[in-house]
Amino acid sequence: MRVVVCSVMTATLLAAIPGLSGPPEPVPQASRSFRAIFEQYRSAGADDAVEEFSRWDAERVEREATLPPDARDLKSLAALALLYTEAGLKNERFGLPVRAVTLAAPHELRRLEEWRKLPWPPGGVEEQKELLLGPPNTTRLVMSLEDFDVYSRTALALIREIVRESRLQENTALLEFCRSWYIVAVSYVYPFTSLSSSAAHMPLRRSALVDFGDHPEILLLAGSYGFGRTAAEATLRHVLALDPLLVEARVQLGRLLYRTGHQDEAGRELERAVRDAHAAENVAMEYLGRLLLGRFHEDAGRMEEAAACYEAAAALNPSWQAAHVALGRLRVAVGETDEGWALGRVALDSAPLPGADPEPWYIIHRAQSWQTRRRIESMRAAVRP
Repeated sequence: MRVVVCSVMTATLLAAIPGLSGPPEPVPQASRSFRAIFEQYRSAGADDAVEEFSRWDAERVEREATLPPDARDLKSLAALALLYTEAGLKNERFGLPVRAVTLAAPHELRRLEEWRKLPWPPGGVEEQKELLLGPPNTTRLVMSLEDFDVYSRTALALIREIVRESRLQENTALLEFCRSWYIVAVSYVYPFTSLSSSAAHMPLRRSALVDFGDHPEILLLAGSYGFGRTAAEATLRHVLALDPLLVEARVQLGRLLYRTGHQDEAGRELERAVRDAHAAENVAMEYLGRLLLGRFHEDAGRMEEAAACYEAAAALNPSWQAAHVALGRLRVAVGETDEGWALGRVALDSAPLPGADPEPWYIIHRAQSWQTRRRIESMRAAVRP
């Protein structure tokens, strides 16, 4: 299932996603102390603090970006983890491996068994654990925390510490913060690392499952980025059993079923996803559901039904381009060439403004990443003094 768009549109839309607009222009290294940057980050100047910290080189980050012992309360540690994360997203280094290890024999399954031995959430079963994490083998690249950039490595270590302490203190607000952090981190890392997805975000995904693997939103991450279609389908069905109204899981399941040839069930899932998203006023998921349902009808030869889906999607947010492109392509296919090309020009003229929500179609593979901007804003507010 594809919607064809031009590279100009893609570049325009990717520029609206945090951390994806290209590396910043080099400037002279800032001279302010990390303490000053950190204090600004927790006040009204968060954006400027992220910008400045993102320009530090890795050696300076390793050497100076720490908190004094008297400022290591849990909320401060959470703010530190988020600052590391935002800086890594800004300079596009977050989640990038700095070295790789190729496994040659079973006894060299470096760190993999360590992840398997971590406590599993209550109610989990070993079979489900294997399905989500994938079987060990001798060809996969297995990454440990030491193999990653300083931003993701440090942030993940802090988050794991905060989860442990927050559970002991029954601090539900910080546990919610940590769960949101996993969603932001995993959804960002998946498609933008230089190695295979299963290797590059393994520590992040595995830690998310260990810390919050009984939560539907975390399982949605695993289902979207699982080892193969069988794992993805089983996990998405489990998510919907836990939370039938988590509409993104239903959109992803409908898309997966369609791609694997289960058209009738795919149509039913997508139709329900559109209804549920509309009722919940979830514009991004209604948009995706209508686009996918339009393609479902188009491939079945139901052109008018397909056009109605694309038109409804375009009306949800006229600045999102994929619906205009899909409708234009459909019009050209049925011989309405002038109208089709006119719709294509509408798409070219409808690029979103800087800071606007990104086009959902272009991040359909990145589960929950359409929430990134709002999650970060909420997380910033949660860790202010």
